[in-house]
Amino acid sequence: MTIGLRLVSKVPELQGRDDDWPFVAATNDLTVCGLIDSTAFEVIQGISGAYILVVWGNDDPRIIPSLIPRIYVRQPDYYEIEVVGCLTGIVPPKDVKGFPLTMGLEHALGRKGIKLIGATKSEQWDLPKG
Repeated sequence: MTIGLRLVSKVPELQGRDDDWPFVAATNDLTVCGLIDSTAFEVIQGISGAYILVVWGNDDPRIIPSLIPRIYVRQPDYYEIEVVGCLTGIVPPKDVKGFPLTMGLEHALGRKGIKLIGATKSEQWDLPKG
């Protein structure tokens, strides 16, 4: 799993520390978040006809993965959704060998489809014609 992040802290010894990881966010408790790569994704159509994004990736017990849609003023051609992992100081026990994430696309769908953004790669899905 590739993760990218930059540590941001109020602790003087940690300020400006750079691990060559693209920074996304950090909190006061030193929870650090960055883009991570997924291994596969699929868009399925639910019973109501709404599209659902399903993303899989390699699991790391230190990282809590999530899908974060970008915010737009106008509907883009391809709505960008980031695969983000947050590294926490407390490691919860996890037995899962790969993470599945799901997200409804009713409020995160571009005119042409979606673009899934990871740490080292981006993938695109086009709306079916018709």
